[in-house]
Amino acid sequence: MGTVNIKIIGVDLNATTEPGGGEDSYMVGVQLSDRASRHWCSFFNTEYRKVQGTKPRAEAVGTYIIIAPTTIDEVKEDLLPLLKDAIQKTIEQYEVYSEAKAKTKAERQASENPHWVHIRKVEEEMDFS
Repeated sequence: MGTVNIKIIGVDLNATTEPGGGEDSYMVGVQLSDRASRHWCSFFNTEYRKVQGTKPRAEAVGTYIIIAPTTIDEVKEDLLPLLKDAIQKTIEQYEVYSEAKAKTKAERQASENPHWVHIRKVEEEMDFS
């Protein structure tokens, strides 16, 4: 699984809409540096909701964070720090999740296969310092 260091790299005009129906606000698509997994998006969405308060809704989906209803000025002035903070907390949570998942997988493999059980046992006896 490894470390996932996703960050905001800009605003995607193709994922941003124009105001409509007499509204001043619209949807802004913020571009992420990498495609976020389903679990990463779930962690981000939860973290953002914790700090959102009365701010517009933001949802991570694939390579975007979609914010609506908002304006680009609101994103710049108010939301960008919240998004960055939520991303940092998401990265930390995702690393813990990934490590736990990898450990569970290794334990399952070791318990299912005598070969892996032997390797783990010998590994514990080895001094790597």
